[in-house]
Amino acid sequence: MTSTKVAPGTLRVTISAGAASSGSNTIQQIRFGSRANAIIDTGTQAASGNFTVTLPAQSVAHTFTVKRSVDGQATTVPLTVIDRCGEWSTLIGGGATAF
Repeated sequence: MTSTKVAPGTLRVTISAGAASSGSNTIQQIRFGSRANAIIDTGTQAASGNFTVTLPAQSVAHTFTVKRSVDGQATTVPLTVIDRCGEWSTLIGGGATAF
């Protein structure tokens, strides 16, 4: 996962699948959980509630943006990525001045 500040209060995030032990890996879904002070724009939908993005077959990466709802406050976005190896959970975010 990589993230880059693209504007004040906005991060561009890319989730990439690593190689599976049995061949190349693909991302199947990304589940966005309850977040604090964030709006997610996946390119196909923008939301502030819980939602799941199902990716096209053979996807090895997905890019989306995280935008603060209120400037000057911490932002946290928990998510679960489902790939051929299973599920893994992580989060995106930062303190009041992180991005």
